[in-house]
Amino acid sequence: LPSPAGREDGDPYRTYRRVGTVMAVALLALVLVELTRNALHPTDRDFLSFWSAGRLALAGVPAEAYDREALRAVQAGAATLSRGELPFPYPPAFLLLVAPFALLPFPAAMAAWVAVTFVPFFIAVRRLFPASGWLAAAFRPLFVSAAIGQNAGLTAAVFAGDLLLLPRRPFAAGLLLGC
Repeated sequence: LPSPAGREDGDPYRTYRRVGTVMAVALLALVLVELTRNALHPTDRDFLSFWSAGRLALAGVPAEAYDREALRAVQAGAATLSRGELPFPYPPAFLLLVAPFALLPFPAAMAAWVAVTFVPFFIAVRRLFPASGWLAAAFRPLFVSAAIGQNAGLTAAVFAGDLLLLPRRPFAAGLLLGC
């Protein structure tokens, strides 16, 4: 019998994975371009809210992360502001997560944030779908999230990790989901 789709190796999805890998490389290259642009001319991307709140927490005044004027003053010192407000609407516990990034200058912190939050996502998705190649990196909303420094990579990593843990370790999956 001939292999599916006429493939000699019996893998009908090989071509799609190759196209997905090319798309993933292209999107990751675009992320690098955006991060480089931000390094050269820092602007008010969403991550600026996280970074500024982390700076205030490290300065010993974490409550000021919720003070509009204090937060905006830190933001204005790090980037060109063109939008209205970039508030910090997250719970105080989120400061523990973003404060270490505030030790770095804003552009470097944003690049580190993207790497630290997206690498676990890619690892978890690869473990969930081992035959998928790097298709998860070809998902355009990930580019948008990385370009503005949002927390979608982290959220998606938590959900993917939860799906990995759920069948064998439901209690650990519940703890992770609670995060």
